[in-house]
Amino acid sequence: MAKSDQLPTSAPVPMGTGKVVICSVYPHPKEKEYLHAGRAVKYTLAAAPANGFSICTCYDTFALTHNFDREDESDPAYVARPIPARTIAENLVREWAGDIATPDGAEGATIGIGIVQDDPPTPAELEYLRFQQNTYDLATVKEADGFWVIPAHQNKIGSRHRRSLEHLNLDPEGHPWYIDTKKGPKKSCPACAKPIEQLALKCEHCQTNLPLFYLEMGLEPPTTDSFVAKVYARLKAAKSPKQA
Repeated sequence: MAKSDQLPTSAPVPMGTGKVVICSVYPHPKEKEYLHAGRAVKYTLAAAPANGFSICTCYDTFALTHNFDREDESDPAYVARPIPARTIAENLVREWAGDIATPDGAEGATIGIGIVQDDPPTPAELEYLRFQQNTYDLATVKEADGFWVIPAHQNKIGSRHRRSLEHLNLDPEGHPWYIDTKKGPKKSCPACAKPIEQLALKCEHCQTNLPLFYLEMGLEPPTTDSFVAKVYARLKAAKSPKQA
């Protein structure tokens, strides 16, 4: 490989001084890795402590991209594309809040993560984020209450519902699904390997449709997962060409 084809070991342009702050009152950690400044950079938000918050600060940076205007080997193979801190922060908030399922009938409800003016955030900013988290948790618990009264929907109750009830410090006695489903057996999602409810057809973490996953991957679901296996069999039969 020619020297000009190699990725630079140091920044070809100075790092920017602009910064944008993300604040979280969500009591669980979040992280995301991007390829910035020619290396893997991990952005993290620690789990927010009770009545507290956590911070992730993003700075102006750049991404190295192929130089499509290169005419000969003397031209650099890679060029630096500036990435404003605002863009990074908005993408992170979108991803961190977007990987949480929205409760039925509560479109727009999301967890308490957002961009603030600085570190520390203002009391008004914290109040808004806590209101946002509280609204999401209330809607999620309400959704579980609705699922519980319909036996066919009880399998939709998952760990996110139990977490929201815990965030709100509600009495489980008033929500029998909390104790009942918490005792239930678990299985591992075949896509992300995280634990999910035994009767789940869809992973609450990565949103994978389990029967479709097995069908598209050409795999048979485990015999122990009879609920998924039944749906898988119906999908496979519908996909197979009909016999004359």
